[in-house]
Amino acid sequence: MKSICLGLLLLCAVGLFGQTQPLLLGVLEDVPSESANDMHHRAARALFFHEGDDWKAFPTDCENEECLHKLPARYPQAVHWTIAFDGRKMGEVSARTPAEWSSYWRVGEQVILPSAKVPVIGKPTEEFAGFLGDPILRPLVAVSRSNFQAPDNWKPAHISENERAAIRTQFSKHFASVQNCDNESAPRKNWHYADADFHFGKSYGASTTWKLAAVHLSAYRCDGIVDDPSNDPFADQWFTIDPNGETQFLRGNLVLVDAGDYDKSGHSQLLFMIDDYNRSGYVLFYDNFAKQATFEYHFH
Repeated sequence: MKSICLGLLLLCAVGLFGQTQPLLLGVLEDVPSESANDMHHRAARALFFHEGDDWKAFPTDCENEECLHKLPARYPQAVHWTIAFDGRKMGEVSARTPAEWSSYWRVGEQVILPSAKVPVIGKPTEEFAGFLGDPILRPLVAVSRSNFQAPDNWKPAHISENERAAIRTQFSKHFASVQNCDNESAPRKNWHYADADFHFGKSYGASTTWKLAAVHLSAYRCDGIVDDPSNDPFADQWFTIDPNGETQFLRGNLVLVDAGDYDKSGHSQLLFMIDDYNRSGYVLFYDNFAKQATFEYHFH
């Protein structure tokens, strides 16, 4: 009976997109409780669909409860997801979209149907906790087809001192003016940061010789958040280094989730989670960082 019901759901999902459901990309998430009556749980979340040569985000632009009631109709009703990590298949789950979402930050979330064991990697940490702050399991990529290979082989990599110097130069161009405080009770003032104030975080390299590196300024000493949390020099800012050694600013307030060839283009796409004040979601970079798609939501 369960398989018959799932089949009917998937048939309905096909109808939302015409003759066939497009290639979909999502995540398998660990979802913290929203209230005393809400249990910590695992869920899928539909993020992007493939159209032509591009990835496009599902809509998230809700500003009232009426929208939360209507928006699920613009999502696939049910999807059978292949779960992947680092070029490996971790399992499969089937999930359905609920009739409505209870809050803005649950948009796109799907209920996992009873099936095989839901894949898990590692233990709950704060790395992907985001604005809510509760330790959770890392999100895993979910694809509506068996596209999980990682041909570009992105791995942790060393960033040379010359590359770090180039990143600091680009960082200083993007953050030409930074404010800081002497201590929490002191007023904000323009801060002339030095090389010693840079903190380099994670860095990665691909077989294509592209590289990625995260860097932020250390020792934010003011009371309260920065004036513009979405453009925060004290949060990780990501930079790319292309095969010719050219360094470019990519985007900030992101945490790398995974890389894989989800559309079988022959090269990997990179999925990041947005980690910001009152804001989260995911950003997918593709075509050697020339293109991106953003699925973004707010908490209140």
